[in-house]
Amino acid sequence: SRVAASAKVPLSATMAKARSISILIVIGFKIPEIQPCHSNLADISAPVHPAYRQARPTALYLGSTKGDGMGNCDIGLVGLGTMGAALALNIAEKGFNIAVWNRTGAKTEAFMEGAGALAARITPAQELADLVAALKPPRAIILMVPAGDPVDQQIAALRPLLDTDDLIIDAGNANFRDTNRRMADPGAFLGIGVSGGEAGARHGPSIMGGGDRAHWDRVAPIL
Repeated sequence: SRVAASAKVPLSATMAKARSISILIVIGFKIPEIQPCHSNLADISAPVHPAYRQARPTALYLGSTKGDGMGNCDIGLVGLGTMGAALALNIAEKGFNIAVWNRTGAKTEAFMEGAGALAARITPAQELADLVAALKPPRAIILMVPAGDPVDQQIAALRPLLDTDDLIIDAGNANFRDTNRRMADPGAFLGIGVSGGEAGARHGPSIMGGGDRAHWDRVAPIL
């Protein structure tokens, strides 16, 4: 990853217990093209929405439950609003396979229709379990949902589907006290700030990561 700046920053007394790090990076890492994240694909004869047919010409991702280890996507993303959609396209453009899920399926379909050639690196999931099954273990999932209760609700929905070493990354505008609280809960967790608006998320945001250094290192090549 192309690092713009990297430095340890003094932490407040409240954050000191969280073994936090502060890192400023810019997405700009490119790797050779890798295989799309096909997992648990099955031929179907029923009509398929064009958004899914664009990414999977003869198959629709059906998914499975936790622990099958069959997925091949490098990272997952929940929330295809303005920032989430832009960040997902950026990650796919850099050569990584990404699985995406949105609470409303219509938004996922619209996103896939607009993804163009990048759809080949994007797996649209119909259910959260499908998203989890599409990922290579240990899994990492970015949350791009509104700060506050929606983040806690999404974490609560995901944790039963994940293994203990799977990582949830909150990329919303969270209060640092909420981030500290979530890091103290069971399960791997990172809080990251994404700066630069829609254009930044699409072409190179500044990302400020806070949490355990080992968790950050797992996803640093992507972020």
